Amino acid sequence: MVRTIKRLTSFGLLILFSMNLWMWSQNLPFANYIESFGKITVLQGIHAALILAEMLVLLWLGKALSKLKSGVFHLVNQWLLTVSMGVLLMIVSLIAQQQFPFSDFLNAILPILRDTSPLLSAIILATPILPLIAKQSPSFKLWLCRGIEIIFLSTTIFNQDIWGLNSEGSLLPYLGILLLGAAITQTKVSKRKAYQAVLILISGIALVMLMPTFSHAVHYDYSTANRLSVISNGCLLPGAVAFAELFDFNEISEGGLRRLIIPLVSLLTFPLTIQWVVQWVANYPSGLIFKICLAFGISVVAIILAISIGKGWEVVSKHLLMNLPNSPIMLINSVKRKLWQLRYEWLAIFVLYVVSIVSFLAMATNWKISSGINASNAIALIIGTRQGMLMITTLLLWLVFKTLQACTNRYWVSLALVTVSELIWTVAIRLKINARDEPILPAEVRMVDAYGSIFQMVSVWIFVVALIAVLLILGIVWYLERYHPVTVTQRPFIRIMYFVLTILIFGSSNWWNHTQNPITVILNGFGNSASFYNQLYGAQMNGPLIQFLNNVDVTVMEKPKGYSKHEMAKVAQEYEVLAKTINQERKNNLSKQTVVFNLSESFADPRRVPGIKVTPNPIPKIDQIKHHTTSGLMISSGYGGGTANMEYMTLTGLATANFMPTLSTPYTQLVPFLTKTWSFNQQFSFSMAIHPFVGTFYSRIAVYNKFGFNQFNYLDSRHKINHKQKLDRSPLQSDRTAYLNALDQLKKRTTGQFINLISIQNHFPYDQGYYTLSNKYHVKVSNETSRDYLKDYVAGIHYTDQAVSQFIKQLDQLKQPVTVVFYGDHLPGIYANSFAEDGLKLHETDYFIYSNRAARAQGAHNLTHNTKYVAPNDFIAMVAEQTNSKVTPYLAFLTAAYHDLPVETMNTNGTSTASYQADPQFVSRQGKIISQKQFTKRQQQLFHDYQLIQYDLTAGKQYLFKFWQMK
Repeated sequence: MVRTIKRLTSFGLLILFSMNLWMWSQNLPFANYIESFGKITVLQGIHAALILAEMLVLLWLGKALSKLKSGVFHLVNQWLLTVSMGVLLMIVSLIAQQQFPFSDFLNAILPILRDTSPLLSAIILATPILPLIAKQSPSFKLWLCRGIEIIFLSTTIFNQDIWGLNSEGSLLPYLGILLLGAAITQTKVSKRKAYQAVLILISGIALVMLMPTFSHAVHYDYSTANRLSVISNGCLLPGAVAFAELFDFNEISEGGLRRLIIPLVSLLTFPLTIQWVVQWVANYPSGLIFKICLAFGISVVAIILAISIGKGWEVVSKHLLMNLPNSPIMLINSVKRKLWQLRYEWLAIFVLYVVSIVSFLAMATNWKISSGINASNAIALIIGTRQGMLMITTLLLWLVFKTLQACTNRYWVSLALVTVSELIWTVAIRLKINARDEPILPAEVRMVDAYGSIFQMVSVWIFVVALIAVLLILGIVWYLERYHPVTVTQRPFIRIMYFVLTILIFGSSNWWNHTQNPITVILNGFGNSASFYNQLYGAQMNGPLIQFLNNVDVTVMEKPKGYSKHEMAKVAQEYEVLAKTINQERKNNLSKQTVVFNLSESFADPRRVPGIKVTPNPIPKIDQIKHHTTSGLMISSGYGGGTANMEYMTLTGLATANFMPTLSTPYTQLVPFLTKTWSFNQQFSFSMAIHPFVGTFYSRIAVYNKFGFNQFNYLDSRHKINHKQKLDRSPLQSDRTAYLNALDQLKKRTTGQFINLISIQNHFPYDQGYYTLSNKYHVKVSNETSRDYLKDYVAGIHYTDQAVSQFIKQLDQLKQPVTVVFYGDHLPGIYANSFAEDGLKLHETDYFIYSNRAARAQGAHNLTHNTKYVAPNDFIAMVAEQTNSKVTPYLAFLTAAYHDLPVETMNTNGTSTASYQADPQFVSRQGKIISQKQFTKRQQQLFHDYQLIQYDLTAGKQYLFKFWQMK
């Protein structure tokens, strides 16, 4: 009976111990309760009792640990169990709450260094020490007890934490109590002295309960009410020691305590679990008493779980640590031998880690990383805050290394292949960043046919340096493999495992952007932020490898609310009616018109850019044309790049801002994979594209074929580019070349047709001094914009000005009606202006719509409304209106959108070409940035129709192709 009572008492102490570990969180109502003086006093008493219980359990544990024969074995065992518990809790968090914080991961694998739980650290560190204490003489242990008690008591009485017992995260009070438990193992005192200590204990509890009274009397508040409610309370410790001496712990299972203590403390002190438990209890709608009962119940459940985990771990640890040396010296020597055996593995990890750092730093611009608001030192930011992503990148490279090693059976060859490949990849991305302010995307890797042309744009010296570096590395690898070979011994199963694991990990990138994906949660926990809106920033923060993989999983567009076949039928009917209404006032047939969409590469008047002055005017003739035509400014969704996106919007009437941020280039990521596509050229019986450059960029050959173009003329194509002309030292075909080829086609076919004319003359680079004419212009800049780059660019657009003027004059000599839409796709990436201040200005390009004399004779006229600011996707509706042409239901919708909606664009305050935002930005037809909240009810409905139509055509069931009989 007595034994049963003692067991129940010990179990009760464990429950109270468990409650004290987490009950006094600042987020719970117990610690700082001030609503009732009586309840405060009772809570202080409960707190004192729980502290006493914690002291007794720690004394009990100290005694149990002091009897261990092999402190080294149990030290390693306790540490491994702690790490395992942390990892287990991280897995539970991943599954149950879709969370995997990197800080909690570090807490799990580095519990002592991170001081995850001071109590756990104290238990682990005390494990090898306590058996040594137990072997000391009784007098030593007596002095040790008195010394510890004096330290605790002096801290309590003088309220000066000179010993660091009350410091946040301090393990000293726990360590001191554990040492006491070991020291009193064989100490015997008379019952009279024990009863005196119990009286001290009662006095200590009473003092804790009276602290609210003292606090209110002295400070007129309860600011010091909890001063004695701490584990270092020196008034409670002597009573706890006396009670421990009276209570016969020998009859309690000390082995059971050792088994459950680590799992129990882990469950109730790890930051991750504390957050769950405290949040649940705090949010539970109940009073103090019921919350205390909840705390009791949670502690009981935790103890039961800890017992089960402890028993399971005991079985595992016997097999895991069966060959562990018994002495510290032997353990250290064993670790040294193992580390030396794995020295080449550690070398590979170190090399790949350094390569990862290099790849990160290579993404920075001028050793700075900017999110668009503040710029940070790249080295400090990457080394100091991006360790999680560096670890992930290193892991991926290591997996590739192990796979190559499994295939080649060569250590140095495999390591060199991975290192060189990653460095070449990094250099390639750096070159792309220099040119376009964005990294390489998966969609661009598919542009295999364009590789040769891309290589032609790379300076020769880069190839020379690369060749020398490769030859040098080959020499080093040959030397190492010949004179310092590393024996690779891997069983077939291990080789296959590396191969399969590498494929699975890299292949998982196909789901990285899916919500509730465990791998995505882990990556996000390690710090991955895909930053589809700003690809450059994403590469800088995540590294080029991870950012590339972030873009593998592409979602086209979110399904708009209400999308269904029935809803699309209603939308189709609405715009069929609108088309009939519009067509009552239109006379011409669009298919009998000749329409030219002329994308002028990087054309935009530099004089609009704040802080830039250019004299004389480099584009006087285009200014004159704009003065007499439908003209204004086009808001580009790119800066320094994005040509294919502007082209896509002009041909389809769809806004790229409506797509998901992961869809950065519709030409390569969307169009080739659609079953059906619609584009403006399908309104004509014949259509062709002319581009006096490489035709493989952005998969244009496949895209034009998908769109139904009859012909595509580009350099080295079956349909030749004629009239080739280059200006000064430029390697690019001039705008004059483009226009002469267009004129050839216009003269060849006098009936209706569509021509998509894309120039190349003003494409980067601007640092080569191509044009002698650049010396004619005087430029002034108020920032770090390069004058030389600007002058070369200005000379280029002056040549464009002359070529456009000649082209317009020649159009007036044609007898068939011709309407030309001239527009710049984006500004050149040469301006050093702040996007936060001048973002909109850096996205304004010039446009005009010109109808020749024959077209005007058939009723073509300049537009007078909504022309000041337009979007690329407005041009289809504008051309139909200017040529007085009848519309289809889809063109009727585009007409309504052009007249009633503001310009929709990407975020113009972004920092680069790839500055995509999850939400579009809207610019009024007067050039003011507005919010969607300012939309009228009509605009809200029209914009929703836009989303429904775009989703249906690109990501949905494509009902409209049937309803509207679209090709």
